[in-house]
Amino acid sequence: MGQHKSYFQFFAGTKFGLIIGLILLMSACESQRKFDGKLSFYLPADASLIIRSHDPKDMMSELENNSFLRGLKTSDSLPGIAALFARFDTLDLQGETWLALSPSTDSVPHISLITKVADPVVADSTASETWLQALRKDPQQKLEINTAAGPLYLQLKAGVLLAANCTNGLSLNLAGPGENITQLDKLAASLNTEKAAIFIKDGLGSSLKLGSGWKGLSLELQPDAFGFYGVGQSKDSTAVWSKNDFGTPTALELTEIAPANAAFLLERSYRRPVDSLQNEAATSLSGQLLDNSSSYGFMETAAGKVFALKALDTVNMQELLNAYSSVSDRFRDIKRYALTDSLKFETVGIPELEQLTATTYFKLGAYYLFPEEITAGEAVISSFRNQATIANRADYEGIDQRLSDAGHLRVFGEPERLNAYLGSSTGIFGMQATANADQTHQLMGLQYTATDGVLYIQGQTVLPQTKQSSDGIKELKSIALKLPPLSTPQWFTNHRTKGKDIVYQDVENNLHLLAYNGKSLWTRKLNEPILGKIQEVDLLRNGKQQLAFATASRLYIIDRNGDDVGPFPIKFRDEVTQPLAVFDYDNNRKYRFVVVQDKEILMYDSQAKIVKGFSFTEAPTTLAMAPQHLRIGNKDYLTFPLSDGRLLIKSRVGKDRVKVSGSFEFGASPIFEEGGNFVFLSGDKTKVSIDSRGGINRKDLGVAQGFSLVISGKTKVSLDENLLRINGRLYELPYGVYSPPSIHQVGRQRYVTLTDLQEKKVYVFNDSGDLLPNFPVYGTTAAVIGDANRNRSPNLLTQSDQNTLTIYEY
Repeated sequence: MGQHKSYFQFFAGTKFGLIIGLILLMSACESQRKFDGKLSFYLPADASLIIRSHDPKDMMSELENNSFLRGLKTSDSLPGIAALFARFDTLDLQGETWLALSPSTDSVPHISLITKVADPVVADSTASETWLQALRKDPQQKLEINTAAGPLYLQLKAGVLLAANCTNGLSLNLAGPGENITQLDKLAASLNTEKAAIFIKDGLGSSLKLGSGWKGLSLELQPDAFGFYGVGQSKDSTAVWSKNDFGTPTALELTEIAPANAAFLLERSYRRPVDSLQNEAATSLSGQLLDNSSSYGFMETAAGKVFALKALDTVNMQELLNAYSSVSDRFRDIKRYALTDSLKFETVGIPELEQLTATTYFKLGAYYLFPEEITAGEAVISSFRNQATIANRADYEGIDQRLSDAGHLRVFGEPERLNAYLGSSTGIFGMQATANADQTHQLMGLQYTATDGVLYIQGQTVLPQTKQSSDGIKELKSIALKLPPLSTPQWFTNHRTKGKDIVYQDVENNLHLLAYNGKSLWTRKLNEPILGKIQEVDLLRNGKQQLAFATASRLYIIDRNGDDVGPFPIKFRDEVTQPLAVFDYDNNRKYRFVVVQDKEILMYDSQAKIVKGFSFTEAPTTLAMAPQHLRIGNKDYLTFPLSDGRLLIKSRVGKDRVKVSGSFEFGASPIFEEGGNFVFLSGDKTKVSIDSRGGINRKDLGVAQGFSLVISGKTKVSLDENLLRINGRLYELPYGVYSPPSIHQVGRQRYVTLTDLQEKKVYVFNDSGDLLPNFPVYGTTAAVIGDANRNRSPNLLTQSDQNTLTIYEY
């Protein structure tokens, strides 16, 4: 045996009397205990954390390969379990194994392991044979072996291998758990034996006061998901559950309202909490509100905290609040109420509510929201209107499916934010480590339910299949206007930043240019409304954009400083009857500006002079809409729809290019190019197609009166009541009243937008017909899309109410 002494040695203390005393003590303890065949028999009585696994190697692999846990590298977090088991790699663990952590007075925790093996094996077979002989020869002896992680002390008792990182650990194993074993064995029997399990004696969820008894949790480990479920004792005088004030488990639905990017959310149900309040507290407004609620909760947003009460009966709750409040205004079409006095919950004995001081509230369904700051309440309303809530997050579905439908307490948030509600005294669930890049905005959900003396605990987090932000789309800016816009606001290119500014005319005919952050750049008074849309031109051909448009009496070209570009504007004695048409035949910025006065047609060049080479200066009758320029093949075509139903198609110089003999009922549809033909939708909802020789094809679409059609390049969109078709792909919208669809291009990508004007929802699709994630969002008017801040994330501009512009980014 001498050749193996460098690898292990018989344990020997420095004082022989102490060793004898310990042996006698252990013998006395064992004489009072009889091994029952369960490995838990040897668990130390002072253990604060116990792990059970029926396949330690598999469990270690799952822990190390879990994408969520890879972000937690601290030794006392869940990945630390793998490190603890790794200390015992030399033993080649197989089958049922228990590992326990016990507190110690020094800096090194006591770690002990219990496993039942017939022939314990080590990596060195020669050494294995040697210490097996030694252990079997004298079961009272302890062996020390050296490993890379430090020494291990071993003892074999009736086929059970005990191992520890210190001699005291073995002594505690032999002493056993005593009276504590009954509850622990019951918990262990209730958990899935095929799953790794963790048992925590106290400290779990310190903020929740879950009591000092054992809690057992089965781990659910998948590559892109991490979860646990378990049980504990709820009849514990130290636990909040012992108050029995939670009532029947109920659906907790605050996630349907909380913003998707909220850092934290808590909701708790209860059973008439005011029964235990003092008379003064019970009769206060806060006490009455709680008495009329089935749950309370709060959420933390970037703008501040918002507290929520779920009414048992919204009619009774509103009548109660009406005596203390009045409607002050609306936000996103939801009433905002002002409280006559600040609302406080200082006397109701609920710690989460004691910090609340609110002066206003909103009502969303059965929930009444009391924000600390008005902006926090507005943030919640905006997210709710845009469906950017926790419940609409891609990863929430995977979490919610693994939690039961009803409970007494739900907590959601970023894992590191849940420390106080999940962390144990050992830190095994500690989330203090910095999350890796894949875990940005990671969402975790916890749920607790107390029923019939049993506390049920559930926790879950999943990683989405694709990396996403917390909410997919965010409200970038809300801009308050002094006066409502007269028509749909537009993006205007900022040649300095290459981003977008906002241009609009208000109801008093003032023209405004705003930076995308809402800053007013200039305001200019106009005498009349602008006809049609404002168009962008580069009149000086130097990369600087100007605004081009017509009113009833003028043709304007205005630069980005709000100044006229000479020699414009042009003033007219006769009324301009159609929006300005701008032609750029060869895309070389040699513009032609076409002004229509009833049936007179005026074409100007960039110097505000009449183009003499254009001969078509007067139509036979009034024009039904503004002229258009279409390029088909290598030829230019100018279209002039007339009020008597004729369609004139001219060349650049005004001569007939295509003779069309038919007569049409022109509606609001412009003329598009499709397959080399001229296509438009007539007033009777007939699709008219005219080829280059003047041949006419009419197709009765059999559609509703509100049918609309728009074509841009290879993108074709139609809307028939609630049936939207994008390049032939059908999308069935909810029934509503919709604005006509429009097509927008940002870079190489085209988007389709339309707004449900009744429900105030803006939809955005790509040109493949897919609704973009997190849409629709809240909006009251048609919307436009552009890259406002040049970050390659499209921005949507719409109105959220009569006097507010809203910019979204996605």
